Amino acid sequence: MKRSSLIVAAALVVATPVCAQKPTATKPEAIWRATCGYCHGSVPGAPELRGIGLPEETVITAARHGAPGMPVFHASEISDADLRALARWIGRQHTPLKTTPVKTAP
Repeated sequence: MKRSSLIVAAALVVATPVCAQKPTATKPEAIWRATCGYCHGSVPGAPELRGIGLPEETVITAARHGAPGMPVFHASEISDADLRALARWIGRQHTPLKTTPVKTAP
């Protein structure tokens, strides 16, 4: 019993650092969905950013300093590394598909 408790405790100690790690800049799409995608591409007045080849620095400047009708995203909300990865991801995206209704014959 004592030995199995020791094994479980050791496993928890080893696993804790892995579980406690912050998400890294390898998840720009998740960052997009959590911060930008809510407005951009779905709210009138907020332009679609994907598919227009925005330079990274344009995205970073707008995020850090805001724009008319857009909040500022501080480094405490999105790290510099995550913001740079997001900006790169935005610039590489294709224009989102827009669906149009298909007309059927009468």
